Amino acid sequence: MSDSKATESSKSDFNFDSFRTPTRAQLLEEASKVVPNTQVLINMVSKRVRELNYGDRALISVSPSMSAGMIALAEVIAGKLKFEMRQPD
Repeated sequence: MSDSKATESSKSDFNFDSFRTPTRAQLLEEASKVVPNTQVLINMVSKRVRELNYGDRALISVSPSMSAGMIALAEVIAGKLKFEMRQPD
């Protein structure tokens, strides 16, 4: 997601310390607050999951029980993955 941009205001105030290992539902709910467009969120997470599966390192600290999808969602919540909505010409 290195070619995507967004403002810092899109960061969530999600507290990772409040959960030992957050559930997928918790991560999805919080990530949808950061990226309200479901299609954009799905595309961001899908691309990042592929990158993680090909060996990219996680941008946040993770627990061993977190899947690549959960890591990608947590990265969105933490503001590590950003996006830019382009206006049609």
